[in-house]
Amino acid sequence: MRYFVCFVALLATCWGCKEDPSATPPPAPTLTVSAQSVTLEAGKNLQTSVTIETNQDKWTASCPAIVVWCHLQTQGKTLVITADPNTGSTARSTLVTVAVGTGSQRLERTVAITQQASEESSEPEPEEPDDPDKPEAGITLTLSSESITLPIAGGSSGFITVTSSTAWSATLPVQDAWCSLTLTQPLGFTLTAQENTIGTDRSTTVTVAATDGTASVTKTLVVTQFKNGEVTTAFTDPYFKAFVLRNYDKNKDNLIQSSELENITHLSITNNYIVDLAGIECFINLTQLTCSYDRNLTTRNSIKYLDVSKNFNLTSLSIEGTAITSLDLSKNLQLEFLSARYNDDLPAIDISHNTKLIYVSIQGIKFTGLDVSQNKALQHLSIDDSQISALDVTHNPELTTLYIQNPLEGTSFSTLDISKNSELTVLICSGTSLSSLDLTYCPKLTRIACNENNLTSLNVTNLTELEYLNCMQNNLSTLDVTSNPKLKQLECSNNKLTALNLVNKPLLQDLKCAFNDIQPSIDISKTAIEILDCRGNKKLTTIYVKPGFIAPSAFRKDPTANYVVKN
Repeated sequence: MRYFVCFVALLATCWGCKEDPSATPPPAPTLTVSAQSVTLEAGKNLQTSVTIETNQDKWTASCPAIVVWCHLQTQGKTLVITADPNTGSTARSTLVTVAVGTGSQRLERTVAITQQASEESSEPEPEEPDDPDKPEAGITLTLSSESITLPIAGGSSGFITVTSSTAWSATLPVQDAWCSLTLTQPLGFTLTAQENTIGTDRSTTVTVAATDGTASVTKTLVVTQFKNGEVTTAFTDPYFKAFVLRNYDKNKDNLIQSSELENITHLSITNNYIVDLAGIECFINLTQLTCSYDRNLTTRNSIKYLDVSKNFNLTSLSIEGTAITSLDLSKNLQLEFLSARYNDDLPAIDISHNTKLIYVSIQGIKFTGLDVSQNKALQHLSIDDSQISALDVTHNPELTTLYIQNPLEGTSFSTLDISKNSELTVLICSGTSLSSLDLTYCPKLTRIACNENNLTSLNVTNLTELEYLNCMQNNLSTLDVTSNPKLKQLECSNNKLTALNLVNKPLLQDLKCAFNDIQPSIDISKTAIEILDCRGNKKLTTIYVKPGFIAPSAFRKDPTANYVVKN
């Protein structure tokens, strides 16, 4: 699955640079696309292009991260769109967003992409006999978001994707004329607001209904537009207020207006004196929030209160070294990235509502459980220095990276079921109490660290892509790596191995097999080993090497083991 897998929190923009009044202002950006919709067939290697007309040097194109079948490439003023073959029995669609400019000068245009269903898959399946216990198939209807915030100054904000098994419609209350709706069937709709000049916040609700003629299903979307005006008093913490004034008080009146904050999408806070982030809700279009501490200081930050329940557009949240005691993420339905490190007073994190999460990293938090059963899009999960004693990842089929290591003293993590995680490429389960580890259903693994456990056996014969294996400090008496031709680094010290066959290892560069019972020889003549540690194998007398061998300084062995050239 494609994903972007890295989120970067940008530093707050500094205002205060004087502009030359005689300088010619840059032209306002223009943007047009040659087609607003394209249709692709279901077959192989399908490609089309859209011409982009703009007066800007740079432009971007993107589609939702969860869409892995559509690929974009920019070539000059041309957008090349390529689709994977559609083998399904239904058509699929997505929306590509083309953008130029930033902030208030940002312009966006959308291109609807539809790929037809496969003809081979469109044949009706044979009817199954009636099953009185099987529920009737109902209408499916989902929205990409349950809430949206529209700009104070008016305009649109994002595209709401509708996924439905049948025809659908979307309506707004007639009395809410300040908000209008533009349909892009069958993909979804866009909402546009007039400027809010009434002095109060306002909201409305979009009702989306799907029907097949006999039954119907409805979903609602809450639309909010905040008032324009001064919000200085919302920032009750003097250090946070000073931070906001220093960075975002555009007109230098020592007050904070809604309009000064509504276009801010990234916020990074490293001030070690801020206690309360009240006022964060005024950043209505915030997508990335980072709360960390200054590593040049000996103390961590003092943040105790963080309420992001009104930051509906948040996709990335990183909290590090805070003193917060609770974290409510139930309203952050767009969240894709979550990092929580060393928040010692946080007793639990509930991510059951955050179904779009792709990356979760938790470290140094003393809670005992984490439910990821609702996070089916999860690709990266890292848990380090915790009191979690069990973890169920059987509901996470997209998982590619799993870290579970260094449970806190007194915590026993004895079982791990990865039989449903066939996409795993990286597995780190170090320092736990695992007594068994079944890797049968994870053939794509390239990196494994299962050191410091209680393993008595480890079968890696089906892992032909394996490049790194660390199984040090277990109770292994045998280890077969003859079926791992891509292995570059093997660490198996402090076990009970009596032999180690390194046949078919042309890429092996690093071997640590110290403190075993390997005897009487080990053959490294067909490898590329540059680092070797085979000390503590008391009965090891011979190390076979290639002709012309000169022992590198990184080779460590007992005096009783001798190098012997093998032709």
